[in-house]
Amino acid sequence: MKIHPDQIEGVRQSQQQQQTDKTKQPSTSFDDLLGQEVAKSAEVAKTPGATPATPLAGVNPLLGLQAVQQVQSTDAGQAAAKVEAALDGMDNYTEKLRNVAPDGSGLREAHSALQNMQGQVDGLKSVADQEPGLRNIVNELEVLARTEQFKFNRGDYLG
Repeated sequence: MKIHPDQIEGVRQSQQQQQTDKTKQPSTSFDDLLGQEVAKSAEVAKTPGATPATPLAGVNPLLGLQAVQQVQSTDAGQAAAKVEAALDGMDNYTEKLRNVAPDGSGLREAHSALQNMQGQVDGLKSVADQEPGLRNIVNELEVLARTEQFKFNRGDYLG
């Protein structure tokens, strides 16, 4: 394929056009954006009857997260504690399974840890009804607990 000079000139012109388009665009640096957000929050604070927003909450989402965490109810805290306890029970069961000897000693401790975990997951069902955001977590924990119960009863962990 032969390259003609007029083809090269067309490519150069399109590149130059793109560069001039880039220079014509207004520059929005971080300082400009920060200044705009500060001005917006200052205007909201000056408006009578308006609730002032968290300073710079629009710029950094983590600043707004602290306010959300302070508003959480005690019920949500209790639900989180129950989920944490169920996950700790899962870790305990896993640790007991690791300590099972090839001759099968240690299976009783693992079975009791599994039953304890199963009870904790069953207790979470009522919490999941009250906290819709926890339904998926509780469902997955329940499936995992039932699966482990089935595998344990089937004898998968025997030497």
